[in-house]
Amino acid sequence: MNNTNSGLIHISKHESNRRKKSHTSVQNQDIERQSHSVIANQLLKISDIKVGRRFRKDLGNIDELVESIRNNGLIHPVTITQDSLLITGLRRIEAFKKLLMEDIPVHVLDIPIKENGEIDENLVRKDFTLEEKVAIKRYRESIEPSFQGQRNDLLELRGKFPQSDITQRRERIAKSTGVSYKTLSKLEEVVDAAQQNPKQFGHLPKKIDLGQMSVSKASKLIQRENKKQEILEKARAEANCNNNDKLKLFLGDFRAVCRKHIPDESINLIFTDPPYAKEHLQLYATLGTEGFRMLREGGSLLTYAPHYALPEIFDYMKNSGLTYWWIFAMIHSGGATRMHKQKLWVGWKPILWFVKGHRTNTVNDISDIIKSQPVDKVLDKWEQSTVEADHSIRYLTVENQTILDPMMGIGTTGISTLKLGRKFIGIDIDESKFLISQNKLQQLLGSSS
Repeated sequence: MNNTNSGLIHISKHESNRRKKSHTSVQNQDIERQSHSVIANQLLKISDIKVGRRFRKDLGNIDELVESIRNNGLIHPVTITQDSLLITGLRRIEAFKKLLMEDIPVHVLDIPIKENGEIDENLVRKDFTLEEKVAIKRYRESIEPSFQGQRNDLLELRGKFPQSDITQRRERIAKSTGVSYKTLSKLEEVVDAAQQNPKQFGHLPKKIDLGQMSVSKASKLIQRENKKQEILEKARAEANCNNNDKLKLFLGDFRAVCRKHIPDESINLIFTDPPYAKEHLQLYATLGTEGFRMLREGGSLLTYAPHYALPEIFDYMKNSGLTYWWIFAMIHSGGATRMHKQKLWVGWKPILWFVKGHRTNTVNDISDIIKSQPVDKVLDKWEQSTVEADHSIRYLTVENQTILDPMMGIGTTGISTLKLGRKFIGIDIDESKFLISQNKLQQLLGSSS
């Protein structure tokens, strides 16, 4: 009984496998029928091909395709139906006509709706990625003749040919990737940076491919960071912490540094630019209370402030002991910025003015309009111009008085202070910014002494 059952089971498995193979064969045949039969490539007279209705009206630059066919042959044959109705390849046909060729390679596709063939050929495709375009550039450069310098040893020909040859070579290389040579060089810069420093720049190629960042913006970001690192390395090598009467710099959190190193009533002017993010707004509270302690009577505290946070900042400052005096309007040099929520264009930034006591030690009347100037922001994206600091220091202090910037960044306030003959105390919590400031300000101080 058991043997009989075992035999039945064995026969059942064998039969099952046979049926599976038979079913798979039928499925494959169905797939072949669904994928439409293709007749091997053949030559057909162009005059025998019926074009019919086409979605694509703009055929673009046929000359480029003519040149490609002349150099490489026809890479993809034209596709037609069994009735010689064109599915794909109208541009190829026009190129062959320009080459005075009467026959063209075709393959015949049995497709139910020929319009789907034209649509899919143009939409179901993938462009080269940034890294692939750079690989093409390097390949082309390896096989293209390089004319630079080839004739420089021939005095009678010097200057006649090389530059035009180089330009033509670059144009040919760029054409193979579909972008300008200038853009291609920037793409290569991005790829190299991503490979050499994946932690910092590894995300850039993908952002460009996804359209989330332009090539130019990525290139500028890399150049800015590289320049920053170059200056930072130089600053580290030349670091000198010898504070003196004219210049005192401290690395650390200003809330601790001020209490430890700066005596009461020792500062004539505080000029600073705190971070604007909401989580940092509480810094204004300490700035106010410490400012009141450190400032001399009649001394001023000037601080940049974001529009959106003015009510909160005034709340933080109201218990500081300082007197609100006025608002300076710093006019942006780069045009207005759109505030989407508020539906307005903002062309200025507030600089809040607080005073210790009920009168100010202004030297002369001071304008509340300051027209800023553009800065490259290579070292610090929050960098301000020296115009605002110059304006404030010149009118609110006199020579040899002391100016403090407790969040000095890369030293803009310090530059204005030293150039105007005042004493500067600067603090920053960011080591890289501190070292850059230290290097710049000590060089400035050394050149003026």
